Amino acid sequence: MEIHINGILIDYTIEYYINEENSSRVTAMAPNTIFYFLLEDLNNFTTYNVSVSANTVVGRGPSTERTQRTNGNGKCFYPVCYDLFGRTCST
Repeated sequence: MEIHINGILIDYTIEYYINEENSSRVTAMAPNTIFYFLLEDLNNFTTYNVSVSANTVVGRGPSTERTQRTNGNGKCFYPVCYDLFGRTCST
């Protein structure tokens, strides 16, 4: 029997923004059926803050936040992306 302390997982909220003052946040929703989310069309040589939180019928859970810098192609330096469990993944 599965136990769901805060209800069944509905989806994830991914937020990211440029790591500087007055930067607006971009919010994306991801279904509970995916295990990674790749951010695209990022600025070159820019540091981003990225946070992920899980959502259930009870509400939004705590978020995890990472800082990641892109290279000259708008891609992140290693690791290229994070799965929704905080592990690195390849693209």
